[in-house]
Amino acid sequence: MIRKHRYYKPKRRQYNLPTPQRSRHQPQTEKKVNPLIIKKIISAIFFCCCFIWFVYFFLLSDNFFIKAINISGNENIPKNDLQKIVRARLEQKRWLIFPGKNILLFDKQDLISDIEDKYIIENIKIKKKLPFTLSIELEEKLARVVLRAKTPISITQSNEEEEEENTEDKQGTIAGEHVSHNIEDGEEQNEKREEEIKYSEDYYYLDVNGIVVSSAMDHQNDLLKFPVIEIQTSDQTKINSGDIILSREKIEFVFEAYEAIHSSRENVSVAYVVLDLDVSNEMTFVTKEGWQGLLSTQVSLETQIKKLELALQEKIKDKRHELQYVDLRIKDRVYFK
Repeated sequence: MIRKHRYYKPKRRQYNLPTPQRSRHQPQTEKKVNPLIIKKIISAIFFCCCFIWFVYFFLLSDNFFIKAINISGNENIPKNDLQKIVRARLEQKRWLIFPGKNILLFDKQDLISDIEDKYIIENIKIKKKLPFTLSIELEEKLARVVLRAKTPISITQSNEEEEEENTEDKQGTIAGEHVSHNIEDGEEQNEKREEEIKYSEDYYYLDVNGIVVSSAMDHQNDLLKFPVIEIQTSDQTKINSGDIILSREKIEFVFEAYEAIHSSRENVSVAYVVLDLDVSNEMTFVTKEGWQGLLSTQVSLETQIKKLELALQEKIKDKRHELQYVDLRIKDRVYFK
């Protein structure tokens, strides 16, 4: 019997050998630049340049400056005056940086406010026509005169101070004869008291023919721009749109009187005129100084204004603050007080 020999094969042990260290002289790998970052930087620079060019070309340069102004619809307002208002608005800066001449930044509402502050306008249309034209279309108000209608509403007794004095005198009966004398005087003064009439005021717009255009609800600014005519009406009189209040001749005479008095060498400024509807050939103007002037439609207006100037220069002189009225209705005479 043959025996088989068995061989023992020892197992190999595994040793954890240290990893070889990198050589100090081995070159390091370079970091790669991200191309997206470069694109973003270039894009940002490009858009900044485009924005600066856009601002300069459209807002700062004169490529879109208003160079032509077209005005239409003005009949009584001088065109030169309107152009001065427009140019004054164009010279103002927008947001303290951009020129006001730029049609893209021009504010139409500001110009409308400037025109309405000086003139009475029914409607204003402003259109921008690129690249440099501004079109202004006006619709003037038909009103030429402001009518102030005064209506008496109540009558009250005046001289309230005298009433208080008389009451005190009546209470002092102990003073004897002197008190009784004061009571008698007080009774006589009560009989002679003047009555003070209070008025309500309504305002209307009249055209050149003296026809009522509309009621003047907001008339405060118009009182400084239009001639003001004051009349007195009864409590039964009702004024409606379309009513003929004054004749065209009367309106024209009021305009001529306003212009002649304002252009006089004596610097007379008219506040308003008073017309008596029952007296057709006379007119009274009230100055801002407080005194009045009486005019006649039957005497040359030029003659009456010359008489007024001579009276103020030679007779009245420095006493205008004491003046109450000047009557110019008589052709060759002047009366004043």
